[in-house]
Amino acid sequence: MLKTWSDILNQVPNSRLLICVPEGVIRDNMFSYFAGRGILSERISAFAKVSHPEFWKMHAEVDIALDPFPFGGGTTSCETLWLGVPLVTCTGIAAGEVLEQSFVQRFASRMGYAFLRSLGLQQLAAQTVAEYVSIAVALAKDKERLAQLRQTLRARMANSPLTDEPRFVNEMEAAYRAIWQAWCVQQSETSHGEAVAITLEAPMKTFLHVGCGPKQNDRIVKGFNAPEWKELRLDIDPTVQPDIIGTMTDMRSVESESVDAIYSSHNIEHLYPHEVPVALAEFMRVLKPTGFVIITCPDLQSVCALVAEDKLTDAAYTSPAGPIAPLDILYGHRPAMAKGNLYMAHRCGFTQKVLVATLQSAGFAKHASMKRPGPGFDLWIAATKSEAPDELVLGLAAAHFPK
Repeated sequence: MLKTWSDILNQVPNSRLLICVPEGVIRDNMFSYFAGRGILSERISAFAKVSHPEFWKMHAEVDIALDPFPFGGGTTSCETLWLGVPLVTCTGIAAGEVLEQSFVQRFASRMGYAFLRSLGLQQLAAQTVAEYVSIAVALAKDKERLAQLRQTLRARMANSPLTDEPRFVNEMEAAYRAIWQAWCVQQSETSHGEAVAITLEAPMKTFLHVGCGPKQNDRIVKGFNAPEWKELRLDIDPTVQPDIIGTMTDMRSVESESVDAIYSSHNIEHLYPHEVPVALAEFMRVLKPTGFVIITCPDLQSVCALVAEDKLTDAAYTSPAGPIAPLDILYGHRPAMAKGNLYMAHRCGFTQKVLVATLQSAGFAKHASMKRPGPGFDLWIAATKSEAPDELVLGLAAAHFPK
């Protein structure tokens, strides 16, 4: 850390470092280290622990706060930003730079990044030591930007998720929920042939199963096939006896902001391309602010790889309905359509990149996705209606995606 700060001081003429460090051997060693790198003691202002009011007053002398790593500031970083001082941070240290790679993902190393991201100032968060130095030096030389940040940081923070307590509580509750769901999935799996009982109770939540088909538990992913979830079934086909007869593009029978989640398995490809944004707008409408979607559909990229090998009508895998060829995945299940079920026709398709971009364009805030080659040949995406921590979205993927 001292080496990094020395590099910054040496690249910014006439700069000074204000640092809290106890008197004694530690402080003496610090001054000795800086002297060995050509930094005179006059450029270092060291102080012992002070009261909060004194700490706040010190910010009148400070232009830039240098967040230490790998353990960054928490409360002090928030107070520094509130007092109009920009923070330069490093998300741990990249592999090979002092610490093991696993540390960079820990909370202690990512607090500063979380604060800056909330303020829309991710550009002040470095990934490496060299970048940390570069950001700090460039900012120190940009007087106009420093003045602008000094004048606007408090207002920026006041209008950010950092000080939006209701939103923070909602996101934290959603994160707890995702962790609990993942735990339920793990606990409900058998161990040596014996099921593990789940005794933890939670309020019932509702997921809308779009394009549900006949009622079967094996048509639901493990994350929803759990005690705390209530299924609300919607389908265009009345013969499958859904709770609601409707289409993805017209779910007027479902109240706005009334469901906690939506599950759509191999439905979106049945829409025409121009209908997809309409359907996703309906998804957004009926989801609660903390809601999310789980969507799965064919992966055209992996299917087309089979077509390129001239395997258009060869069986790619066998389903309960029989052999499925790339032709069925591209255009719809031929045996079902031959019997008159034209609901099975496919009218559009997606690659992972296109599916992610489509949900982002529809307004979904955060996502996690994956693609499965054979035998699945499918795409999976979990997306939240509102901004959510990365850990929450990854938790949704862990709970609902196939292993």
